[in-house]
Amino acid sequence: MAGRPRKPQGLKILQGTNRKDRERSTAVKVHPASPRPPKWLEGEALAEYRRIIREFKSAGILTPLDRGALVTYVVLWGRFVEASQTGTEIKASWLAEMRRLGDSLGLSPASREKLPAKAASPGQNSAWADFESSAAKAGGR
Repeated sequence: MAGRPRKPQGLKILQGTNRKDRERSTAVKVHPASPRPPKWLEGEALAEYRRIIREFKSAGILTPLDRGALVTYVVLWGRFVEASQTGTEIKASWLAEMRRLGDSLGLSPASREKLPAKAASPGQNSAWADFESSAAKAGGR
């Protein structure tokens, strides 16, 4: 199928664009959780896996079903780093697959724009809340 891939239902809910009349009844409901790395993963690949998990854990975007794509991406990353350090040839197919997987996981700036913004925690004030409090102190509304 050509064109843009479907946006996941969970992402539509988080962005507030979900419509009941367009929901697919066959959609699999998966709860966000950090997938564990395979025991055989090591070196640069494991370090990259942990870095990605740490960054996306608070957003609740990754699930255990994403483990395969994530492992494939970090293994290719490990190969890229090793080839860069040893001066061996970096295969174009590795880079193309890393880019494709990275985009599907939200690891590029363009694909990250499509992910939901992280809500401010209760302890954090937004710029609007700071404005309202300063206006109230100044005798405004």
